[in-house]
Amino acid sequence: MAGFQTPITIHKALSEIQSGHYLLPAFQREFVWKHYQIEMLFDSLMREYPINSMLFWKLSDETGKKYRFYRMIKDFVEVHRTKNEEYCNNLTRADYAVLDGQQRLTSLYIGFCGTYAYRKKYAWAVHCENNYPTRRLYLDISREYSDDVDDKHFHFEFLAHHAEDLFDEGDKRWLRVGKVLEFADLRTKATFYRDNNVDIDQQFIVERLVQVVHIDKVINFYEEDTSDPDKAVSVFSRINSGGTALSYADILLAITVANWKKYDARNEIRDVQDKVNAMGFNITHDYVLKSFLYLKNDDVRFKIGSFDNDFITDVEEHWIEIKDAIVNLFALLKSYGLDGGRLTSNYATLPVLLYLYRRKIWSDIVGGVAHRNDRDIIKRWLMKTLLLRTFGYRSDGSLRKSRHVLNEMDWQVFPAGKIESALGQTVTDEEFFQTLLTYRKDNRYTWVVLSLLYQNLVYENIVYHADHMHSAKECQEKGISNEIWDSVLNLQLLPQSENESKGAMPLKEWVDKQTQNKDRNAYLESHLIPDMDLKIENFDVFIEVRKEMLISRLKELL
Repeated sequence: MAGFQTPITIHKALSEIQSGHYLLPAFQREFVWKHYQIEMLFDSLMREYPINSMLFWKLSDETGKKYRFYRMIKDFVEVHRTKNEEYCNNLTRADYAVLDGQQRLTSLYIGFCGTYAYRKKYAWAVHCENNYPTRRLYLDISREYSDDVDDKHFHFEFLAHHAEDLFDEGDKRWLRVGKVLEFADLRTKATFYRDNNVDIDQQFIVERLVQVVHIDKVINFYEEDTSDPDKAVSVFSRINSGGTALSYADILLAITVANWKKYDARNEIRDVQDKVNAMGFNITHDYVLKSFLYLKNDDVRFKIGSFDNDFITDVEEHWIEIKDAIVNLFALLKSYGLDGGRLTSNYATLPVLLYLYRRKIWSDIVGGVAHRNDRDIIKRWLMKTLLLRTFGYRSDGSLRKSRHVLNEMDWQVFPAGKIESALGQTVTDEEFFQTLLTYRKDNRYTWVVLSLLYQNLVYENIVYHADHMHSAKECQEKGISNEIWDSVLNLQLLPQSENESKGAMPLKEWVDKQTQNKDRNAYLESHLIPDMDLKIENFDVFIEVRKEMLISRLKELL
């Protein structure tokens, strides 16, 4: 029956964990407590501080068909071993899923039965015993401490000492905490005291720990016995939002993880993030989940009702294609010279993703000769969209409208014009173009403007820099305002090698050098440089002429 149950001892809770009767639903977060948090928990127990009640979900036999469950982690290695082992046995009516209390129960399990490894100071981050020594929890039974020492009254510490049950270190005497699990048997405890010369004061501290483990019923829990897994997810989300707040994306990820059967959604989605972010981008699970909605659902809003069983099943069935499409989409964006800093809206890429997915051309969109025209159209649309900030904070409306366009028919070319019309992306405001040219070099939109202006550049294996045409040194010496010389009006894109060789060379000297025995007019046109006397003394005229040139080009493009 639902409600608060009779409290149990720590020893009973540990037995249930070890036997696989206390499990974690797949939508639980991983264990995240630091070693010092576990040590403080044990100190609190010794001092009879309450550790708050927990919430358990009593499982039915049918539940295992809908959800995945995991064992609590026993031997934890910070960063390197944090994932829980999946529980593959058949569930019984004796099994519970922990909805609230995972961190505390896992801490008790590690402290009494397992190990906790964290990196030594100044050690390499590579996982090995020397860098991440295996540590077990010990209690100093030599004395109690005053409250003003690290706010601890009892000194618990994770030590790397080869699992001895008891050892002396200076004026301290360390007892392995897990040893007291054997002390329910009075003869075993008495023999241990005698064989190790544990004096009466030390016995007093050990007895306090024995009381905490075997006698005090400190595990209070509320039992939820619903047979509806969706209600359990709702309860979990509500309860856990009182700690670290769960976003809608967190909740939907939890539901996805809980319902996928063939794949481990948590690891698969993280793998996509890792592959994309390794290319220099910055996507989270929010983006991946939104892509599910955009590809497969009419309503693109984050809502619990959207992630029903049919939707989640459909996504899982097509997961490999979706995963490949996302990774290849960002490879395409990288070929445009974009990265996490320059891509100012991840959601702006979703129309491109749907187009590639529907046409099944994601695998050869980057280098395929047949898709060159598509690449050019997509690039221009995307850069324009980023500059117009169409997919801003409240982007669901824009996503819905663009998705409607893409669903109208089987497009053979990316329908940039149709999408622009649906989203009202026609630009007629003169002030907009003027504003683009005022962006300074360090503005996150500056590179997008320059990329549009220099749209024929090839980014494969070439790194481009935003270069001051008239050098900063010359402009500063002439007292020219940095709002002018450091803006788009005085910037161009150059390959890194050219930019480094140019350095602070005067623009006239640089152009003369680059056009020696070459078509000067063609060079000036491709670099968007006015055909005029390029000495620094003519800077004001240069800026005015180039402004007209750039605005004309931007109007043509946008």
